[in-house]
Amino acid sequence: CTMLQHIDLPQSLTEVGNYAFSGCNSLKAITLPDLLDKLGDYTFSNCEILSEVKLGASLKIIPQYCFYEDSALESIVCPYQMTTIGTNAFANCIAFKEITLNRNVTSIGTNAFSYLDKLTINGVEGTYAETYAKENSINFNALSNPTTKIEFGKEVYRVARGKTAQIVTKLTPEDTSDELVMMSLDENIVTVSEYGVITG
Repeated sequence: CTMLQHIDLPQSLTEVGNYAFSGCNSLKAITLPDLLDKLGDYTFSNCEILSEVKLGASLKIIPQYCFYEDSALESIVCPYQMTTIGTNAFANCIAFKEITLNRNVTSIGTNAFSYLDKLTINGVEGTYAETYAKENSINFNALSNPTTKIEFGKEVYRVARGKTAQIVTKLTPEDTSDELVMMSLDENIVTVSEYGVITG
């Protein structure tokens, strides 16, 4: 797909597979829909001029080698529900210099980033983001941005007994330092995990 310059992904899309857009060397920007909760390995690897990436609100994991060797990518903001960045996810991204990690990120794989001496991690003080930065001698910038807006994917979630559903939440600004707490008013009917998973 060396000539592909633009992609309009449907808002109902929930998954993109391995290598889906790998090597799309004319692709400059991508916006992932908020319902998309799974990317495959190497999804956007070796996209030479990809410089603008907006991740969807539901995404929890950036898998291994997802943005590997994307030489024009400079920065990215992780959505609030993200928990994991995989091995080599941003390795050999020569221009990459800034990533914003939310409160929920608790795992970053081996060699997720290259060129640590020019990388800045934006994150909340006292969270894994700060710990990771200190352990790897990465510049850390503490966020202090209050939430101004919370959007939910649905107004009503219906869950059958024994089934689960994911509450999709989108916080504005994306680099908020606030914590969103979700809970059930009656756990005999449904429970809600800290990551917004409803169980009937």
